[in-house]
Amino acid sequence: MKPIPITDEMKKSACRADTRIMRTFKKKNGNYTSLSEPDRFYTGVLGELAFLELLKQNNIKAKYAPTWNNLADKGDVVVYCNDYPLKVDIKTSGKAFHKNLWLPEKQYNRYNYNGYVGVRLVDDVAEIHGYCSKDDFTKSEHSGAKVPTWGIGLDELREIDKLFARLDKGETLIVLP
Repeated sequence: MKPIPITDEMKKSACRADTRIMRTFKKKNGNYTSLSEPDRFYTGVLGELAFLELLKQNNIKAKYAPTWNNLADKGDVVVYCNDYPLKVDIKTSGKAFHKNLWLPEKQYNRYNYNGYVGVRLVDDVAEIHGYCSKDDFTKSEHSGAKVPTWGIGLDELREIDKLFARLDKGETLIVLP
């Protein structure tokens, strides 16, 4: 697990993003998360910004151009490995006691990413726990979710340092079957 301090600038950016997203999403898509509306996107954006900071610290090229409209679930970060773009979806848990990452079935069935990165926010630190492929998620019961979900434990994720080693070798993020 890699800790990344959450800066005031990250918080401000996440607030601005949350405001823009809520203007677009309000009453258009049902809230399939258990997050309250003011925190619904703020938490996820903080996780994305923390992951970008970790990539920057490791000299890994990435592009962050989130789409804040009805296409927002199409991926969070594009990582470039030997100029090959890899779509990564950042999954962020917003509470210290959270032990799993949850992916709503709608997202699981609709989108294919090269990988997922697990982040948990604790106080003013983003813990980057690791990465996985879509196949690592299993159909799970989540008592707080409003829709069926797929989940994976934070302790089941592959170590993020192994991801960086693979990228350094020029490998793709996840080798999909």
